[in-house]
Order: sequence, then C-alpha cells, then structure tokens
Amino acid sequence: MGPEVGALYMYHIIEQTLTTALPDVDLTFIRPTVMYYNLLSSVPTVKKSHRIYTNANLAVKNVWVAPVDVTTVLIKALTEPTPGQTVTYVASDEKTYLEVASVLSQALKMPDLRVSQVPDEVMQDHLVTAGTPVAFAREYVKTVAYQRDHDFYADYRAHQPRLGDVKLADFAQVYAEDYHNQQVLKH
Repeated sequence: MGPEVGALYMYHIIEQTLTTALPDVDLTFIRPTVMYYNLLSSVPTVKKSHRIYTNANLAVKNVWVAPVDVTTVLIKALTEPTPGQTVTYVASDEKTYLEVASVLSQALKMPDLRVSQVPDEVMQDHLVTAGTPVAFAREYVKTVAYQRDHDFYADYRAHQPRLGDVKLADFAQVYAEDYHNQQVLKH
C-alpha cells in the first residue's frame, strides 16, 4: 500500500517504522475498520433529500465498527499481550451501502431513503461544502476510491476477526436519535 490509499497510508508508515525500529519488541497493531459514526455525516443530506451519498461501490460489503467494540479489543491487547508482532482487525458488522440504507430507512421510518454513488470529484465537493477541510476530503475520497477499485479487504480477510457485539441495527438507533436532534443545514 502506498499513497494511493489516501489517509490510511500514514498508518502503514507508522506500522512499518515501528516494526523496523523495534524488531525485538512485542507489537500489536490494532486496526479498527470504518467507524459507524462516519455515517452521521450523512444526516444533513438525509434530512434534506433522503439520500446518503458516497463514492463507494454500493454493492460491496464494507466492514463497520463501533468504538465500544474497539475498546474491548484494546483492553484485551493491553491485559493479555501477544508475543511477537501481530495485527488485529476490529469489526462489528459487514454490510453494503445498500444494506446500510435499508437498515437506516427502517430506523428512521423513512421508506424512500436511498444511497447514491457519486463520482469522486462530486463526493469531495460535497464534503468540502459541508465544512470538511480540503486536504482531508481529498484523502478520504482517495481511500474510498481505492477500496472501491481494489481488493481493499484482502488483509482483513487474512486476519479475520470475530465480529463485535454492536451491529448496524444497534447503531441505526443512535443514527435516528442524532437525525431527530439535528437541524437541517442550509447551503
């Protein structure tokens, strides 16, 4: 993985630097997958147009995680260290964007909620318009584009974790609460 993966490349550099600099030190790299909470950024467009926009492939399974499931894995890694240099992915559920829209639609009681795939440039413009810094928006879109166009989850599958307890349906209740507490943003 190189800079083509966007913002995630920095984590590759960190892991490689630590592994090289500390060859005799036990290291466990915890790799949380996509946080459910990233979906909250779609609340304004869901309120405005009943749409979730993404540059991801809508039919490919994404791997989602809740912070509490990450915490459980971190505590275990700290209290029961593994010898050597290891990688531990953390995931809660595996769902496509089409499935995400369906689950959120039910939680919101919004049967016309849809997800739309948009070109990378449009996604970046949406993020910047919503207040995301340009550099972050560019790297985020690049990461999702790489995930869409390559076998992004190959290493995840090679280190397949047991899925955590918080499922998308559980997070959908948090999403619905946030949805009902936010005001529609006017652009």
